[in-house]
This record gives sequence, structure tokens and C-alpha cells, in this order.
Amino acid sequence: MPPVDVNPEAVEETKNETMSSDERDRTRGRCNTSRRGEEFYLRYYVGHKGKFGHEFLEFEFRDDGRLRYANNSQYKAENLIRKEVFVNELVIEELKRIIHDSEIFQ
Repeated sequence: MPPVDVNPEAVEETKNETMSSDERDRTRGRCNTSRRGEEFYLRYYVGHKGKFGHEFLEFEFRDDGRLRYANNSQYKAENLIRKEVFVNELVIEELKRIIHDSEIFQ
């Protein structure tokens, strides 16, 4: 068969037109648990005050898929490190499964 010349932008537009808004957000890496009426918030913090001052590590997950990370370490005069990314729905569902399996709320 001869090669077919396809415009990638046209394919993406067509694909987006046939997808539901949930599917579009999942392909963009965003989570839609809030649209289903579920609220989800998870914050993990561990820290101590020691030789290098107050050091901590923190992860925060929100129901829209936003993950925030913070790491404060004064070792070798490091500054506070902050990162923010979006995770997809599968990551949030796995976190929910881990929490449920741990029976932490019982």
C-alpha cells in the first residue's frame, strides 16, 4: 500500500470531537473524580527538627488529579523544593484502593 499523508492536527481534532469530556481529560492526564460527585484529598507529611533544622517531605493529591510535592531539607544549604503535576484517574483510583485495603479508617 502506498503511504498515506495524514495531517496530525486534523486527526487530533477529529479524535477530540468523538471523545466525551471525561475521555479528553483522561488523555490529557487529568482526573475527573469530582465530576462523579466523589471528593478525594490525600496529604502525606513526614518531618522532624534535627541538626539541619525543620526538614520535611510532603505529598498532596486532590480530586482533580493535582499532585503537589514539597521537600524541605537544609542539608548542604538546600532550599525548599516544590513540584506540581497532574496525574491521571488510574493513579487516584490506586491510591483509593491502597487506603481501602489498609483498613486505616476502621
